[in-house]
Amino acid sequence: MALFGWVGKVLYVNLSNGKIWVETVGEDVYDKVLGGEGLAAYIIYKRFREIKGPLDPSNILVFASGPLTSDIIPQSGRVSIGFISPLTGIWGSTHVGTRFAYELKRAGLDAVVVMDRAEKPVYIYIEEGQADIRDAGKYWGLDIIETVNALRRDLNDQSIKALAIGPAGEHLVEFSTIANEEGIGGRAGGGAVMGSKNLKAIVVKGTRPIEYAYSEELRRYVHWWL
Repeated sequence: MALFGWVGKVLYVNLSNGKIWVETVGEDVYDKVLGGEGLAAYIIYKRFREIKGPLDPSNILVFASGPLTSDIIPQSGRVSIGFISPLTGIWGSTHVGTRFAYELKRAGLDAVVVMDRAEKPVYIYIEEGQADIRDAGKYWGLDIIETVNALRRDLNDQSIKALAIGPAGEHLVEFSTIANEEGIGGRAGGGAVMGSKNLKAIVVKGTRPIEYAYSEELRRYVHWWL
């Protein structure tokens, strides 16, 4: 049965041991949560007792897009990022307005869950629901825009979408951001959590169409709304 708006897949990446896997999410879960932030909160809640602190490797980063993410709907490209905040020590989340959200859906995923800590700077590359962990040593020290541009140049692909941290995140500044050239996730110190994991960036590329329950009706409604 089609979920429409949701893909039903969540990618897990363990930076410590390099294990990568995809889990299927059932309709019962999607019925309980509200959007990408709800999905992120649900994933962290299930593992909350294992988290020892915001900058401890046990903290979890969840990058999620919601069921209204659609290239048909203006301004719907938003990624919710959930984690335990270094500013408050409790639940924290930030949102980035970016086409990264569309690309994540087109790659066949609702969310990416990042766990543990890499020994050296890395970035995650995701394409069509598959992922690998790559060396990011050459990007460490660059600001966010420099990092995104360098990744596109080195991958020889201007179509990729990326979220990254700059020197503030690398140095664990508690109010540091996660961002790209399109938007900034400025709340709760997510950049420091990425930096604590030695995670410089997440890159995603997807080509699958996003499915809609009533595609023509949606197009007509958006046309009327505009």
